[in-house]
Amino acid sequence: LNVSIDQQSRERQENSVFDVGNNNYINTRRTAQANVWPYGQTTFKFPTGRNSDGRLIPDFIGFKEVKKACCGSGPFRGSSTCGYRAGTSRDFELCENVSDYMFFDGSHTSEKANQQTAELMWDGPSDLVGPYTLKTLFQNL
Repeated sequence: LNVSIDQQSRERQENSVFDVGNNNYINTRRTAQANVWPYGQTTFKFPTGRNSDGRLIPDFIGFKEVKKACCGSGPFRGSSTCGYRAGTSRDFELCENVSDYMFFDGSHTSEKANQQTAELMWDGPSDLVGPYTLKTLFQNL
């Protein structure tokens, strides 16, 4: 695979929402790269080589795992029969922290995902929920 530096730079920029990476492959001044002070500095008081202290928006409002379910079998734990099912001997895996996962099993979202959805539907911003939030709807009945 022959990838140019420009292509690598674009890929790094496109993925920067979830992966802060570093900017050493981007054609920038050496002094503006993340591994040189003051760029990449964190509460640890030294350059990290990353464009963030490692915590991004998805760390605060998102899920660490959105493709794989917390409980189930198969490559993505997509079996909706998490646990024992009569007549089968399929093994299943169970995650340690369900709040890291968007899906509990192959057909159910996790409690954290349900909570976030409910809060948005109840009183979310108008650019996401509309024409009325549930709160507004019930107040005007």
